[in-house]
This record gives sequence, structure tokens and C-alpha cells, in this order.
Amino acid sequence: FYRTITWNHLKPHLPRTFPARVLDLGCGTGEWGLKLLRSGFEVTFVDLSQGMLDQAARKVEELGLSAKAAYVKAEISELEGLEDGAFA
Repeated sequence: FYRTITWNHLKPHLPRTFPARVLDLGCGTGEWGLKLLRSGFEVTFVDLSQGMLDQAARKVEELGLSAKAAYVKAEISELEGLEDGAFA
């Protein structure tokens, strides 16, 4: 129930064009980023924990969507390494 409500609230804010590059900030194990990948977006997973990024990467690989995913280990308040204006 929670996931359905959350997704329904997110959808109106998603880009309408594909492929669009989006961020999953604080991605954890990648639940929402995976849903975005399956929806056709290119996703950059961002988390402070390398362990969380590794788990997300394993899930992405299992789906065969590695070409559309990137991973950045960073604090959400320190995203200087990400290209300005590159994400929808």
C-alpha cells in the first residue's frame, strides 16, 4: 500500500520525455531507482554507503539494466561531483 501511494505521488513530478536522466538520492538498496529504471529513465544512484550502492548495483545487474545506471558515493549535501543541469 505504501509503495503504491508513494509511486502515485511521485509520478506527476517525473519527466515526460525519455530517456531522461534522474537521481535517486539516498538510494539505499535502490527500490525507487529500480522502479525508475524499469519505467525507462536513466538513473544515477547516490548514497553515502558503499554497501547500499553495491546492493543496488546487484539488483540493477539482475534486471539487465546496467547500461542505464550509474552510482555515486556521496553525501546528499555535497553533490559537487555531479554535472549541473544534467538531470531532469
